[in-house]
Amino acid sequence: MRNGSTVRPRAMPLTLTIVVSNLKPGVAYRLYRYDRLARIPNRRFNAMAANASESWAIDISSGSSYTRTEAIMSDEVAAYRAVPVSGA
Repeated sequence: MRNGSTVRPRAMPLTLTIVVSNLKPGVAYRLYRYDRLARIPNRRFNAMAANASESWAIDISSGSSYTRTEAIMSDEVAAYRAVPVSGA
């Protein structure tokens, strides 16, 4: 918004880069995306998978990070959480 304006600008495209670090090779993880903050669980992420708007499997064979890009609009919410499949 312009300084002093009360008019909300039109939404515009954004490209997000999501980086998950400190992963262990050979351990299966799940990356969850939430489009509403109120839907993010405090625990039991895998059991509450239906709260996520999208999810992806992460299974790296080497290294310790995973990166993906996503396109959203500037008026959208995108929050991410990565957890081990057998854990949280």
